Amino acid sequence: MASEAIIKALQEIVGEKNASASPAVRQAYSRDQNYMFNEPQQPDYVVRANSREKVQAVLKLANEKKIPVVPLAAGVNIRGLCIPTRGGILLDMRPMNKIKEINLDMMTATIEPGVTVGQLVAACRKKGVRPAIPGSPATVSAFANYMLRGVYHSNPQDGMDHVLCMEVALPTGELIRTGSAAISTSYGPYCRYFGPDLTGLFMGVPGAFGVITEMTVKLYDLPERQEFIVFGFDDWQRASDFAIEMMKLEIPTLLWLIDWIAVAVITGFTRRQIKKKVPMKALPVCSFPFLIEGSNEDVEHKLRKLDKLVERFPPDRDLREVDFTSAMSPEEFLGGRNVAGMLKMGYYFALAFLHPMSNGAEIFSMFEEIGEKHGFEKDIVSFVSTPTRSGPNNWSGQLTYSEGELFVDQTEPGIIDKLRAFSKECVQTLLDRKLIYSWFRPYATVLDITLERSGATGELLRKIKNLLDPNGIMNPGKFLD
Repeated sequence: MASEAIIKALQEIVGEKNASASPAVRQAYSRDQNYMFNEPQQPDYVVRANSREKVQAVLKLANEKKIPVVPLAAGVNIRGLCIPTRGGILLDMRPMNKIKEINLDMMTATIEPGVTVGQLVAACRKKGVRPAIPGSPATVSAFANYMLRGVYHSNPQDGMDHVLCMEVALPTGELIRTGSAAISTSYGPYCRYFGPDLTGLFMGVPGAFGVITEMTVKLYDLPERQEFIVFGFDDWQRASDFAIEMMKLEIPTLLWLIDWIAVAVITGFTRRQIKKKVPMKALPVCSFPFLIEGSNEDVEHKLRKLDKLVERFPPDRDLREVDFTSAMSPEEFLGGRNVAGMLKMGYYFALAFLHPMSNGAEIFSMFEEIGEKHGFEKDIVSFVSTPTRSGPNNWSGQLTYSEGELFVDQTEPGIIDKLRAFSKECVQTLLDRKLIYSWFRPYATVLDITLERSGATGELLRKIKNLLDPNGIMNPGKFLD
């Protein structure tokens, strides 16, 4: 319940126009795309902050009054992490949208929470470099994607973690810096390591320990040449085996394994259009697009290795001659085709996780089986993005990003209960069968099931949470509640 005294205090901090308890304003922050799992809930106050000092002051007030705080970077959310399940203050940091520095000497960028992916990519391109780019709309917060390890698809060879150091406002309002940013006489805040890795403490959690107000991230050189190739396989296991061989040979920068519904989403087709306009014989069980990039010499070398692999392990189909663009307008093809495709396919549900490539076929079959058990057709999509095995930024082994997905009619009676039951059984099965390393990011709907299995580690995390946030104001209900 909003308090007149609190709203006046907030307005004194951020200005009258930037703090509101209006029902109309609050309603806009009450839900996201994941509404089927997280019921809409309005905050008591909406506060727009445009500086770290104002963030600190808001947190100090909230901590004194024991008011929950939910930080929001760009507002493009699909997992319920910014829904204020217990009311309180919705801290909107979209006005904090400055790229503070692009340093070509250190190959870093220092950014605020409201900086979008499109904004960062455009600024870097002007200087001949690039950030790690997520497979998401250009309007999302680059900051939040980095913090939640949401950078995937576009260049997994870069690795999963791109944050070097952070500036964090703790629940008390105190400001700390991680990495070499903590050293006042440091050349620059470009090193992640100074004592314990405090940067990692604030990664992968939805504002549970504090509010990150600034971060410095890695930049990368633009490739001299890119080659995009598409193969097809009629069996998921053969496709997985081929991917593992490519990883061993360090051929791809990026590779996906996707089924026909994923093709429909990416190209903007509806289900009926893709069946009508693209010959079904051209659509294998698993499409296998991948990217090879580097210098001219590097690409030629990798193409020669690919030719030898294909001779030894031939794909079932070559999809380079299939026209997947005929169902789209130029506007759809040039921009927003993923979003356009998703809207045409229905309500989007996804569960994403990290696992070895070698059990990808088993995981895909598991999703189909559980889906059918709960009354869904076999309209499951498994996106797979696989880093190559070596390189300074990469995980070792077969680390693979995958999604089990459904596109459903959200108006169907009982669909919410069906989705919840499907999701719960998938989560439990993936953990019980020991099929995955971890969840891709902290989904609000899977954390409770997962933390039950974390034992003493979970208890240590809870102690750290209580130490930093003894009044429990930081995004309650989302992590270690």
